[in-house]
Amino acid sequence: MVPFCWILADAGKIGSQNQAIGLVERMKWPFNLHCIDLPRIAFRAQQERWVQELEHHPPYPSIVVSAGRRSHPVAVLFKKRHPEVFSIALLNPYRSLPNFDLAIAPEHENLRGPNVLSIQGVLHRITTEKLREGLQQQDFSTLRRPLLGVLIGGISKHYNWTRSAAESLMAHCLPFVPLTPPRFRVLITALQKLHDEGWSVVVLPSRRTPIWLIKELERCVAAHSFVVVARETGALNPYISVLAASDALLVTADSVSMISEACATRKPVYVFHLAGFSRKLAAFHNALYQSGSVRPFQGFIDRCWKPVRKESAWETVVATKVRDFFRQ
Repeated sequence: MVPFCWILADAGKIGSQNQAIGLVERMKWPFNLHCIDLPRIAFRAQQERWVQELEHHPPYPSIVVSAGRRSHPVAVLFKKRHPEVFSIALLNPYRSLPNFDLAIAPEHENLRGPNVLSIQGVLHRITTEKLREGLQQQDFSTLRRPLLGVLIGGISKHYNWTRSAAESLMAHCLPFVPLTPPRFRVLITALQKLHDEGWSVVVLPSRRTPIWLIKELERCVAAHSFVVVARETGALNPYISVLAASDALLVTADSVSMISEACATRKPVYVFHLAGFSRKLAAFHNALYQSGSVRPFQGFIDRCWKPVRKESAWETVVATKVRDFFRQ
């Protein structure tokens, strides 16, 4: 019998939702998605009201997957009321690990325990089938080859994308760049140089990308070979199409999800470093560099480089171990 699953994910956190959906889709579990809308600091009574609300939405699950700091406490309370449910936490739950049957966390979180499965990067929804579909959704075939897909993140607690912070951008990554102009100009100049060398450049901003940077990039648009595409155009999200069509990918360092998804394409991936620092993100980047999976962006793309990719973690590690934990 195929188990039925609930996903509890923080409302508005699309990345967390996609990680949970990616796991459940790969496991081929039917599921309902419940977006937990709680304040960042919620009282126990507020969390319990969410549990009571969930209990009014049968069918009840045999598995609960929680993703996000607002969702994990609700999953813990639901587990206490329904101990027969198998509970899976994604990322660091910031709760006592025995509250969960299984925790799946990136290696850079340094989460340890008998019920912890550590993986490189984070879970995602990128599959060979979805990449094939992406080629059909948005047509980039009119662009010359090779094609560089550029995935731009945005403001986070570790990286400040204001104009003043841009002054110190990438000083450690591109030491040959003079102190002026502002460092985001380094990115734009590098992309223009790659375009002049024969690359088509497709830039995809995210929801977090500052408007001023998007406008700066749009000023660089050149005919049909340097384009900036909107992240969402109605029901169509070109993200998968950019991943599928690109010959190489350049991703800003702020997003573990985007880097993990780019690596899933098995194409060359370069990381564009930013002003700011995060110990966990630095550990994530360094592990990828040491394994040969990605390279730091130094102003050029090596057309001969073939990245080292581990065997599919889904097929060889995650799916098997999740099933093993669930059967115990």
